[in-house]
Amino acid sequence: MIGYLIVSLVDFGLFSFILAKKRDKLAISCSLLCFVAGLYNLELFFLSYIKNLSLLYPLFQITRVGLFFSAPCLVLFSYMLINQRSVISKFVVIALFINSFIVMVVGFFVIP
Repeated sequence: MIGYLIVSLVDFGLFSFILAKKRDKLAISCSLLCFVAGLYNLELFFLSYIKNLSLLYPLFQITRVGLFFSAPCLVLFSYMLINQRSVISKFVVIALFINSFIVMVVGFFVIP
C-alpha cells in the first residue's frame, strides 16, 4: 500500500523534472503521462489506505481523473514519439481525449 505512494511521488517528480528541463511537444506529452500515472497511483494509495468512506469519496473522485486520461495520454505520447505528421493519428488522439472526458463527466455526475 505504501508502494503506491512511493511510485506516485516518483511520477510527480518525473513530471516536474521533465517540465523543468524541456518544453517541446514530446516533453510536455511525456510529463502529462507521468502526471496522470501519478494521479492514478495516488488513487490506488487512497483506496488501499483510507478506511473512512466520507473522506475517501471526494479524494477518489478527484484522483480518478488519472484513470480516465491515462490511455489517451499514453497514445498522445506514442503519437508524439513516433509519427507527428499523420492526420488520422491526430484525429484518433483528439477523439480519445473527448471520449475520456465524456466518460469522466458521466462517472462524476450520472453514475457516481
